Amino acid sequence: MIVSDALGQHIVPEIQALPQLLSIYVFCDNQTIHQQWAKTIPKVKGVYTQIEPICEALQIDRRNCDRDMISISFNRIDPLFMYTQLL
Repeated sequence: MIVSDALGQHIVPEIQALPQLLSIYVFCDNQTIHQQWAKTIPKVKGVYTQIEPICEALQIDRRNCDRDMISISFNRIDPLFMYTQLL
């Protein structure tokens, strides 16, 4: 989620506990002011004053998410199949 400075300062503390929300990026005009409150919230990945760094951070996080979703099986058996066999 990308939030603006004024909105982010009020809404992020309210929605940070949502399990669906993994990352928050703050877009603002004064980075030093908003970094203070953003540091208290673990899901805030960064405070940015330009859009390009946000795009780069989103691309990196997307790649990491894609990589984490790839299932690796060393014995070449589908994990879902193994799970059903354990039941």
